[in-house]
Amino acid sequence: MNLTKLQNQVVRELIQQLEAEQDMPMTSLEELAIEEGVRKGLRQGIEQGIQQGIQQGIQQGIQQGIQQGIQQGLRDGLVRATLRLLQTRFGEDALRLQPRLVQIESLEQLEALTAEAALAPSLEAFEGKLG
Repeated sequence: MNLTKLQNQVVRELIQQLEAEQDMPMTSLEELAIEEGVRKGLRQGIEQGIQQGIQQGIQQGIQQGIQQGIQQGLRDGLVRATLRLLQTRFGEDALRLQPRLVQIESLEQLEALTAEAALAPSLEAFEGKLG
C-alpha cells in the first residue's frame, strides 16, 4: 500500500495509540498469541480502512473519507481480531461465525464481543452472545 509521509505517520500514530490502550496481562503463551493476533487484526483492518478512506476521500473530501475509513477499518479489525481469537481458542470451527460477525455494524458491540471471545468457556457460549 502506497501512502504519503503524512498518511504513514497517521497510520503509525493510530496503531501506537491502539497498542497503548491494550492492557492485557501476559501470563501465558496463549495470551501472548491472542494479543498478537488482536494487534495484527486491528493493524490490518486500520490499514485497509485508511486506504479505502483515502480513495473515498478524493470524492467526498479527504477528512470525511479518512474518518469513515478509520471507522470501517476499526470495524473490520475488530471482526478479524474476534475471529482470530476464537480460532486460536476453539479451532477452525470458529470461522463459521464470520458471516454473522461481519453483519454487526456497532463498534461497541464488536468490542464487547471481542472481550467475550477471550473469556467465553466454549464456542457455543460465545455464539449465544451473538443472539
